[in-house]
Amino acid sequence: MSPNLICLEKNGKIIFSNHNAVCPVCGSHHSRKNGKIERELIFLNKGTETCIVQKYKCKNCGNVFSADLSSLVDTNRNITKPVIDFILKSYSISGG
Repeated sequence: MSPNLICLEKNGKIIFSNHNAVCPVCGSHHSRKNGKIERELIFLNKGTETCIVQKYKCKNCGNVFSADLSSLVDTNRNITKPVIDFILKSYSISGG
């Protein structure tokens, strides 16, 4: 996981936020929290979990963006990278 990504578990929910949220449009570090979204992710040891992802709004350009999960999951995917690595290793061991 990226050192900028914060992962907390609270009331049985996994919550993701950024230590330092950077706007992907203008690169500004000036943002404020702007709600949360739920996202289902598939983890290696936990299976499918509904996670909470922090949203931000850039004070500079007004862009709304979510916590950067790119170190954990690929874009438009819900299977985490460790699960994909495990599947690929299992496939290569079995000779498939």
